[in-house]
Amino acid sequence: MKIKLLLLQIVIISLLSSCVTPKDTNLLQDIKKDYPIDVNLNNDYKIIIGDQLVLRIYTLDESMRELFAVYIVNQSSGISGASSSQTSPNVLNVYSDGTVKIPYLGKILVEGYTTNEAKKIIEERFSTFSPNIVIELNLQNRFFSVLGEAGQSRVAMNLPKLTIFQALAMTGPIKTFGDHKKVKIIRQTPNGTEVKTFDIRSKDIVDSEYYYIQPNDVIYVSEKTNTFFFGRITSFTGVLGLVGLLGTITGLIALISRL
Repeated sequence: MKIKLLLLQIVIISLLSSCVTPKDTNLLQDIKKDYPIDVNLNNDYKIIIGDQLVLRIYTLDESMRELFAVYIVNQSSGISGASSSQTSPNVLNVYSDGTVKIPYLGKILVEGYTTNEAKKIIEERFSTFSPNIVIELNLQNRFFSVLGEAGQSRVAMNLPKLTIFQALAMTGPIKTFGDHKKVKIIRQTPNGTEVKTFDIRSKDIVDSEYYYIQPNDVIYVSEKTNTFFFGRITSFTGVLGLVGLLGTITGLIALISRL
């Protein structure tokens, strides 16, 4: 009799272990951190090799307008001399040595700087030609990607700053059986690739380096290791699977009762 009860308990515990509670999915909870959280509010994106920067120049100096025509913005229309497609002359590629090349200015190191810092460096170089010049420098490749249980997509970042919650809202919420405890961000930095793992349920994320998404970030949400059939009941096939599971459990209970 004791063996019967033990086997029945094992079956019940297996079923309960696949159930999802609000604590598994709710955000901004007061949860003890499983991973170290590095507080880093200065989370501005640093330019890396392979980035593309869009350069626009504003000036009334006619000689400057002739020299740097492809970068000049028409002040009446607000449109530069070239569109900002990947092949346009006003798009600066960050080469393997971390520099961009601008006619008459030569190579300028921008790797490891924020776009604002790089803007000031380039403005200083332009000032040797004319003091009456203002430039605008923006990152062309402002995208992030999502993989796993939060969907699969590449999304444009249309806001200056984008939080992890906003990013996931744009791609669809984490699925019920996605592992909220071990969300990963794969981030490209001037020092190489970093993989950060964190618990997205914890309220401490708001003050961490994970809160703001950076261009080129990849957000990966894996499936829970203890996910059972119930995690897939979203279609007719899933319902059939559940019916089969219940039939199996009924058969096991009947078998146990004969022992």
